[in-house]
Order: sequence, then structure tokens, then C-alpha cells
Amino acid sequence: MPSVFGAEIYEDGTPVIMARITGTANTAITTGTVSSIAYTITDTSTNTVVDSGSLTVANVVYNTLQTDAVWTQDSTGYNFKWLPSASSFPNGGVTYAVELQITASGGEKIQVPFSLTPVSIWRS
Repeated sequence: MPSVFGAEIYEDGTPVIMARITGTANTAITTGTVSSIAYTITDTSTNTVVDSGSLTVANVVYNTLQTDAVWTQDSTGYNFKWLPSASSFPNGGVTYAVELQITASGGEKIQVPFSLTPVSIWRS
């Protein structure tokens, strides 16, 4: 069963979204296996899309699994890392659905959902 990745972030802060993403053959995606990545960020309290667009594959997908100090999930590593705009998370205490639609070179669609809840910052 697919998982929704969740995290707490800070209101008006830039989150680091990281994941190990595989295709239907259960092999890690690479820049050579992905033709495009589209995203939407939705405020789930109002069902309003606050940001959407496309990502440059070479800027967010790695050809080898990365294991660095930022990745603490496991020792296997990640192959996707993206820093969305802080303006996409303007309100604390609400949940934002971040949805990636990855189109593989062969046409396969890979859906990757995240659920982020900003902590309110009083000076924000």
C-alpha cells in the first residue's frame, strides 16, 4: 500500500522534501528514467491550491542513492530532494498536501504524496 509521507515544518519556512522513489519495477528513479515532474501544494483546510508547477528533473533527482547528514530515515538513502518556496506554507496549524506526479520516460505515472503541517510562528 502506498504511503503518505508526513512532517511538521515551520510556517513561512522552507522545508526539505526528501524521498527514495521507485518505479513499478521497484528500482530507484534516475534522471534518465524520468521525463517530467509536476507538483501541487494544497491547503487542505480550504481545498485551495497555493502553488503548482513543474520541477527540473536534474535539479531534484539523483542518479545514485544519497546518504548524508540530512537523511536520517535509514542507511539506504534518498534519490529525490526538493526545497519548495517558503511562501507555499503561509499558515501554521493547517495541513498542506504536497503531491508530485512523476512521469517516467516510458509514460508511467508515479504519484508521491506528502502531508506537511506548519507550526505557527508568531513573528511570521
